[in-house]
Amino acid sequence: MSIDVLFINPGNAQAIYQGLANKIAAIEPPTWALLLAESCRSQGHSVAILDANAERLSIKDQVMRVKDLNPKLVVFVVYGQNVNAGTVSMSGAIELSSALKDADENISIAYIGSYVQALPVKALTEE
Repeated sequence: MSIDVLFINPGNAQAIYQGLANKIAAIEPPTWALLLAESCRSQGHSVAILDANAERLSIKDQVMRVKDLNPKLVVFVVYGQNVNAGTVSMSGAIELSSALKDADENISIAYIGSYVQALPVKALTEE
């Protein structure tokens, strides 16, 4: 299977919320990923969404899912309804990006979200 764009709603709930992630931490619908996916779909592109938080996937499982979907472009959607959600999600996005690049250095990755909009230089140089 191969798709044009895979939108990833990254997660790192276990590291951030520890034991609370299992039952108490809320899982936000990936609204921005859904909007972007529908926009691409309306232009004839094949898309999918990987919601790491909702599915409670490990990094290894996420990498396997990305490999199975074989996207032309992976887009990390690091947004949330809460202003701080982008910063919190960034740790999961960075960890998964690194794992994806380790698995396939030719994979094309893009980021969109409040963190990279607010701190683009830091995101490019430090992350």
